[in-house]
Amino acid sequence: MTKFIAVNILVGIFFLIFGVLFLFFPQRLIKLSEWGNKVVLTNEKALSYRIAIGVFLIIVSAVIFLSSFLW
Repeated sequence: MTKFIAVNILVGIFFLIFGVLFLFFPQRLIKLSEWGNKVVLTNEKALSYRIAIGVFLIIVSAVIFLSSFLW
């Protein structure tokens, strides 16, 4: 059970980081994508919806955090 919680926390942190990057630091996300050799998440279409994607990822992160502590 603790392994499940640890994995959920790591996934939640991942989503939280990318949600914050999409919302507040899109230029750093582009640089990270260039460094990582063209990550699919930072194409022009994704960046045009960056606020919606960022909010969605933060909400998913919150749901993952809550589900890992409430179950």
